Amino acid sequence: MNPNYTLKELLNKYSIVIPQLQRDYAQGRAEAKELRERFLSQILRVLRGEGRLNLDFVYGYDKALSPNHHPIFYPLDGQQRLTTLWLLHWYLLPSESEAEEREWLLRFSYHTRSSSTRFCQLLVEHAVVDGSRLDVATIKDQPWYRQSYNADATITAMLGTLRTIKELVAPEERVALWERLCHQRALTFDVIDIKGEEFRLTDELYIKMNARGKQLTSFECYKADLTRVLREIREQDTRCTYKGKPLSYADYFAFKVDNEWLDLFYQGEIDGLDKRMYGFIQNIAKLCFFLTPENAEKNVNAFTYSDSVNVFLIPDNAKRLISILDLFERIQAKQPLRDFFATLTPSIRFLEEGKGRKEDPALVDLFRESCDKNASVNLVLLLALSHYMEKYQLVEATEELQDYLRVVRNLLWGERQLDEMRYQSNVRINNLLTYWGWIESLASRKQVLDAIKDSGEVFLKKKEKEKEKKEGKLHQRVDFILKYPELKPLIGELEDHPLLAGQLGIFDLNLALDVNEFKRQAEAFKQIFDPAFCARDDADQLIIRALVASGYPGVQGNNVWGGYRETWFFGGNGYWSTVLSIKEYYQPKQRNAIRQLLSQFAGGTGDTKERLQRIIDAYLESEDAKQRWRYYFVKYPEFYSGKINFFARDNRKETADAYVDLLNSLSRNPLNGYHANAYVQVVWRLVGEGDTHCRPEWVLGAKASRLHLLSSDVYIGYTPEGWRIDLPQDYVLPEEIMHEFELSPSNLILRETSTADRIERAVAFCRSLLTSTPYL
Repeated sequence: MNPNYTLKELLNKYSIVIPQLQRDYAQGRAEAKELRERFLSQILRVLRGEGRLNLDFVYGYDKALSPNHHPIFYPLDGQQRLTTLWLLHWYLLPSESEAEEREWLLRFSYHTRSSSTRFCQLLVEHAVVDGSRLDVATIKDQPWYRQSYNADATITAMLGTLRTIKELVAPEERVALWERLCHQRALTFDVIDIKGEEFRLTDELYIKMNARGKQLTSFECYKADLTRVLREIREQDTRCTYKGKPLSYADYFAFKVDNEWLDLFYQGEIDGLDKRMYGFIQNIAKLCFFLTPENAEKNVNAFTYSDSVNVFLIPDNAKRLISILDLFERIQAKQPLRDFFATLTPSIRFLEEGKGRKEDPALVDLFRESCDKNASVNLVLLLALSHYMEKYQLVEATEELQDYLRVVRNLLWGERQLDEMRYQSNVRINNLLTYWGWIESLASRKQVLDAIKDSGEVFLKKKEKEKEKKEGKLHQRVDFILKYPELKPLIGELEDHPLLAGQLGIFDLNLALDVNEFKRQAEAFKQIFDPAFCARDDADQLIIRALVASGYPGVQGNNVWGGYRETWFFGGNGYWSTVLSIKEYYQPKQRNAIRQLLSQFAGGTGDTKERLQRIIDAYLESEDAKQRWRYYFVKYPEFYSGKINFFARDNRKETADAYVDLLNSLSRNPLNGYHANAYVQVVWRLVGEGDTHCRPEWVLGAKASRLHLLSSDVYIGYTPEGWRIDLPQDYVLPEEIMHEFELSPSNLILRETSTADRIERAVAFCRSLLTSTPYL
């Protein structure tokens, strides 16, 4: 190899390829402006004067190809100088240049990214004859310039260098500078073959040299590993074509990942682009991994980096990755992805009550979320979306697609568990084969309702009894929609409601039902749980009291304290979904009570508060309103004045109504925390809860708590018989109080009367005693 070359001489003999593992072109970066200007100014001084300039050594090695191709020279050091020189040649290229001048310029390319390779090629191919091509803004306005090129560090740096060249070179001197540069050998450099006999060096030198530059991103390393794996797939197993030409999976992936697909991840944001691409492809790899039967039962943490690469050795998985990326490319060609997902959002929004979205609630972009997050439900929905759209060759959010995704979303919403009285998603990526069974079955017909009617094996559950219930109720919903198609929008609106979470168990969808009754109940639900009304301070108390008046027993939680206490929850305070999103085949008493409330409310008059209050009043005036727990829990809103409406009560029938504690924690064993009897707390609040005159006994465990009257040191505790009064030693109640409340030394139990219930009697007793006994 001749040790001394001009760039044109080297390109006439070799094709110069910056190898894939080289660092990006850095000399054009904003922070390298001073270095760039100094280097170019030095070159231009020589080109404008006499003499020559040698630009030092360029290290690399050559590789011969077939006799019909130029051998390739791979520079391992000198990349920055060669790139700047090449850009200067392109800028000075005469307007009347012949094709052969462009031919040798085309032999310079970057393989760090295929987008860089393509840019270098297009820059030369589209070099027009007028001077407008020399303006960077004009280059970026060309139809061949892709928006995603803005995210390629090498391309942006090349444009930075072209800006500097334009600032330093006057238009009228371009011809003279080109003559000096290309025909008078004014600029040369020495080329050293590091693998030649003289040096016998290895790639280790390149690795050490490249370590001085920008480190490769995680995605660039992953991309190289993935491309290597794709090349191991046999050619006959590949079916990719690009512009009518067959390509292997590896070549197709390598070309598109830095070109068309790059636009999907760019979307105007350069920062984090590689991270988004890496995250998305890793998540597709995770889907492929857990769709493989032998991996189905593995722990989620079993998925490793090696798995994310090797899973694509399976041709079907490689095909899935490519087809998903191609699908979103086709969608984006039709409309922006943001607009596509804005249309789909009502069908795929997956919210847990009390956990608001940081993003725009009107948009759920499954593509973007699958880049940035690992939420299993988003990945399953992405899989369902891509499968259906590929099957029916869709590029838009059709009504059929929305219906299909809503059913999938509803089923996933049903995969949940009750944790601290809040439903949490239990969608797990290692249960993907189960969800895939749903996805395939539901997509078997373009109309998802037809698919449900046709398939009896959609919902494979471990418990056959639950499976039968689930299948039957979903078929019931389908039958209802098919009989009353005009109700489909209303049913969809209810399914999308975050408090119902796709579960319509509180509504009766029996075909024998008067359809107008369903409409009335649906409208009643929307009015009661309208956000504007629920924002009122007294809304939760009114709704709970009206529910209990309608027969609502509460949501039963775990038995605690060795099984001696049952826990019950009544909703409110951000937990309404726990009460309302009842599955069709669960909690019949709770479901029927909610339906009763909705029916009564729908038949009432006035605003929401007036209707609820009438339901409460009607119950309290009815024969059913006996003085037991339900009566008190309807009459007194003070039962629901805490942060949570969670109670524990004795599980013995004869004492259950008395030993009811209002809890301060939703933990698995809330009795481990301090709490007090619910009736005690109500009296305390009614007397005046400032702890000045009285104070509840805060206890741990199943111990009964009492109300402490501070001025007299008297305690009263709620028992099945009534309020038991505990007096301090040698203390005697005032005679007038004994007479007023019908007490005696042998009968210190405060009972209700025909005109006053137990709460009223306790409040009156406390106030009388506080008045007669000065605080000491």
